[in-house]
Amino acid sequence: LFIAIIKKSGLKNIFSYKKQIIASAIVVLTSYLLGLILWPYGIVSPLKHPKEALAGFENVSIGIYQIFNGIYDDSRNLPATYLFKFIGMTTPIIVFIGLAIFLWKEITDKIWRKNIIYTLLLFASIFPLFYIVYKDSNVYNGWRQVLFIYPPLVILSSLGLGLIFEKYSEKLSKYAWTFWPVLALTLVHPISHIIRNHPYEYIYFNEATGGVKKAYGNYELDYYYHSNMEATLWLKDYIRNHHPNTTDTILTASNNPNYSYYLRDEPRIKTSYILFYNRQQTDWEYYICFSSSVTPFQLKTKQWPPKGTIHTIDVDGKPICAIIKRPSHADFKAFALLSQNQFEPAVVLYKEYLKSDSTNSCALASLANCYVGMSQYDTCAYYANKSLLYYKNYPIGLDMLGRVYLSRNEFDKAIQSYSIIIKEKPNFHLAYYFQAIAYFQKKDYYSALKNTDMCLKLYPNFKPVFTLIGQIMQAQGNTNDAQYYFDRGK
Repeated sequence: LFIAIIKKSGLKNIFSYKKQIIASAIVVLTSYLLGLILWPYGIVSPLKHPKEALAGFENVSIGIYQIFNGIYDDSRNLPATYLFKFIGMTTPIIVFIGLAIFLWKEITDKIWRKNIIYTLLLFASIFPLFYIVYKDSNVYNGWRQVLFIYPPLVILSSLGLGLIFEKYSEKLSKYAWTFWPVLALTLVHPISHIIRNHPYEYIYFNEATGGVKKAYGNYELDYYYHSNMEATLWLKDYIRNHHPNTTDTILTASNNPNYSYYLRDEPRIKTSYILFYNRQQTDWEYYICFSSSVTPFQLKTKQWPPKGTIHTIDVDGKPICAIIKRPSHADFKAFALLSQNQFEPAVVLYKEYLKSDSTNSCALASLANCYVGMSQYDTCAYYANKSLLYYKNYPIGLDMLGRVYLSRNEFDKAIQSYSIIIKEKPNFHLAYYFQAIAYFQKKDYYSALKNTDMCLKLYPNFKPVFTLIGQIMQAQGNTNDAQYYFDRGK
């Protein structure tokens, strides 16, 4: 407001707006206090705590994996253009047309430019975006954190469209009526999307980007898990119809823990939270899977929804949620045996499971893991490569392949495999550990220690890495430090 007043009157005449400034200050103060009423933490310290909260919002430390530009990556690694591109893709084209006209008028018309309200609306629309970029804030899930800028954007766009209508009415009054059918045509795409895809209207990509079908596998769709309620209620009805014996216990799981809310009145239906790519680790009969945690490769190659899917929730023909009936429980039993290093019986069960779900990359990579434990590296390589056919750059599959390369003394190939893992999943501590072994074998002790440091940051009590550091120190002739690390590795 202060800038807008200076812009209109000049710094010398600012005090002629004394009443407006006082009124605005009262409005700002009242709004601030009203905003604290429903926020206990803010009430405790009205000045300190809001400042702390803003600092926290500016620097969210937790990374959330997102699909952006066809890459599945940590939100902390997203480019500065993330918000701008998402706004551009998910806003109806007509809004940008009106906004372009408004900006043209703002640039070319001095009288128009002096309107304080327009300046404030423009500031409210643009400043938050550039502030977020300036602070390098962690943003994710589309542009939901800045949805408050949309109303002023729409108002400015409406002003631009209104200007066009006025020009039509003045200079081409006979054809002014054509404005409305043209406007209606620009609204066909968003309105038809709303009608087709209720209640998932928010999953929208404009016609310039090719709509939802082109966005699928390239950008986040149901990042708010709106399909949660429909999916869970569908499963509840399905269980009632297919498991009429009310004494039966039905095990379910999901990659969204909130699904359990809709099953709170069904005590016989047990719920659990497990990530999609870890689903073999838990016993379940039915699994609700949301596409937000599935890699772009599997979405684009139709590896998802997986084998056993009995129902999907779609937007413009693209599944955003799948309900899966487990093809076999053999993978869960096999994983339990693998966890106990009982490799041979685990192999039998994994092979049994793969008869009913032959493209399951998790089961294939786990089977490869069994063969690592049995030192059958050629067979391990076969199943590791097969898992990578159905999930490109799958960290577990690459890990197994890396161990095969280490067994063959192909250290450069091992380093390459683990480098891909680190890029795909930088919090995977074993990738740093085994890459450190490869560098150690190449006598690149600096790179080896760099990897062991990263491993310890992720897993401070991982004893094998202490033994490896001891070996590196010993190779460098530092026997005292080597013994210290050998002792810690026991």
